Amino acid sequence: MQHVVDSYQCEWANAISDPEKLKRFRSFVNDARPDPSIIMTSERGQLRPA
Repeated sequence: MQHVVDSYQCEWANAISDPEKLKRFRSFVNDARPDPSIIMTSERGQLRPA
């Protein structure tokens, strides 16, 4: 069990810190532009969909 605890990695933290993995998270796979129908708003210093 200690090996599992010691080798734990957060998949989301890894995806955010790796630019190549982060490129996969976008609205449309075949289009680099953002989705114009998603409106973002600021809440507690962070962006979130409105």
